[in-house]
Amino acid sequence: MQHLLLVDDDHSFAKHLSEGLNGHFKISHTASPNLLLAPGESQGLDKYDLMLVDLRMPEMDGLSFLLQLREQRPRLPGQVILTEFDTGNNRISAYTHHVVDFIHKNIDKEELVIRIKNAIFLSQKSGRDHYFSDFFYDGDTLSYSFKGQPLDLTKTETQILRQLLLSKGASVHKESLMRQVWKNKKALPQTLRTHIFNLGLKLNDHGFQVSISTDRRVQLTQKKKKQNRQ
Repeated sequence: MQHLLLVDDDHSFAKHLSEGLNGHFKISHTASPNLLLAPGESQGLDKYDLMLVDLRMPEMDGLSFLLQLREQRPRLPGQVILTEFDTGNNRISAYTHHVVDFIHKNIDKEELVIRIKNAIFLSQKSGRDHYFSDFFYDGDTLSYSFKGQPLDLTKTETQILRQLLLSKGASVHKESLMRQVWKNKKALPQTLRTHIFNLGLKLNDHGFQVSISTDRRVQLTQKKKKQNRQ
C-alpha cells in the first residue's frame, strides 16, 4: 500500500483524512514542520510515496517548509500542497516551486484519491518532481530544466539524466543504463562514455558531476560546496 506523509498542524483534519483514505493509502502524520527540519529527522523520508503539506501552519507556511527541506535533502518524494485558501496567487506560487498538485481540503473523497494517485504517478513515473529537486522534468516536451532554466541536452543525454535521477542518488551499472537508454538498439560502451562525459560537462556548472567507477557503475552526485577558510 502506498505510504503518504501528512504535514499539517490541524489534528482534526489529519484524523478526518486518515479515516477517509483508509483502505486506499497508509498515512503517517506530523503536526510540526520544524520537527522534520531538525538535524537527521529528514533521513526517513525515502519510505514515503508522497508528501501532503498544509499551506498555512503556525510554525511556517508549507512552501517555505518545502524550500528549507530541499536545501538539506535534495532527494524527496513528490509534494502536494493542501489548503483551505485556494487563491490564484497561492496556486501560481505552488506550481512555480514545482509541487505536483495543489488541492483544496474540501475536495470530494473520490477525486482526492484519484489526484493523489496521479500525483504519485507524476512524481515517480513522469518525473515532474525529482529526488534532486532542483531538476525539473517536463513530460510534455521531454526536457529538463534546472532551477527554472532549460538545460541544453541532447535526447540521449536527457534519457541518461532521467535514469540517474530515478535511481534516487544510487549508482547504476553501465550495462543496465545502456539497456534503459538504447532499449534493443546496439550501442558501444565508448558511446555511452562519450554521452556521460558531455552530460557531466553541462551539469558541472550547476554543481553536479557524473562519474563512472572502476566497477562500471555510473552515478550522479552533487558536488560539495567549498568552505571559506578564515
